[in-house]
Amino acid sequence: MRLHDTALGHPADLVPRRPGVVSMYICGPTVYDHPHVGHGRFLLVFDVLRRYLEWGGNEVVYVSNVTDIDDKIITRANKEGRSAEDVAVEFEKASYDAVARLGVKRPTHDPHATAYVG
Repeated sequence: MRLHDTALGHPADLVPRRPGVVSMYICGPTVYDHPHVGHGRFLLVFDVLRRYLEWGGNEVVYVSNVTDIDDKIITRANKEGRSAEDVAVEFEKASYDAVARLGVKRPTHDPHATAYVG
């Protein structure tokens, strides 16, 4: 399989670091509002790639972060008189509910920004 390599600027062969195991890191949602059709398109594209790789016999480790602290989250929380954590939890659930309705597979791992920043 060949994919466009943004570092090289042209298509290149996909060569996994470990034979038969493909790692995908996809930027995930910033959870401050309901997801929209653009999020769905983005998710579907990578879901198709993931499923194709799995169909080809690969194990796929799919990581998609959740940005659960951000100026937009804080602004919404302040405007609505609630905590940023409450806003993030509400819209992370909305995001995963939308993903489920599309039939997109959940990530293998979904690290949260708040686990890595003070």
